[in-house]
Amino acid sequence: MDNIAVILLAAGQSKRMGTPKSLLPWRGRPLIDYQISVLTQLELKPVVVVLGHNSLEVKSNISLRLNPTIAYNPNYKSGKTSSILEGLRFLNAFNARSLMIINVDQPRTPKTLTRLIDEHKYKKALITAPTYQGKAGHPLILSMTLIDELNAIGEQTYGIRAIVSKHLKSVNWVQAKNEEVLLDINSNNDYLMAYEKFGKDPII
Repeated sequence: MDNIAVILLAAGQSKRMGTPKSLLPWRGRPLIDYQISVLTQLELKPVVVVLGHNSLEVKSNISLRLNPTIAYNPNYKSGKTSSILEGLRFLNAFNARSLMIINVDQPRTPKTLTRLIDEHKYKKALITAPTYQGKAGHPLILSMTLIDELNAIGEQTYGIRAIVSKHLKSVNWVQAKNEEVLLDINSNNDYLMAYEKFGKDPII
């Protein structure tokens, strides 16, 4: 099997934003619903959505037809690493060859993700990551041969960044054609600028 699993991180408290980022309007729907729709469209399996803060409201904004695997991280206040570890618990039954890790506040189009996936599979890469004008972007795709390292991540050891740093010479860098791969919505200004460029069109 050559399938890619995905963990969508949506457990954070959105402190800098001041409102749940998962529920921000994006291309005619809540951001969480947009992200899951794109990932489902690409036939990534499973799509594990890790919720935490405000989980009931966020879950209620996910279309029933999408039916992702929902994980709840009771330790979401401790940081992103705990959500990744929670998501990893749901992957065992699917025998995925690789894992995409993406944040809910980093919306990506099917075209962008498809190119990353194709490049990862073609190169049989250990780690694949996008870049734009010399800046590293997201999401990451990691081979499941790194599963032991993934299960050992911690906030104090810089989580996923430590794995990327350790295997930096093996990273398959994919040159993106626009700045979409750098989108990271942390503040209201970030959102307004991102929405103006990428979030208006209701068509995925």
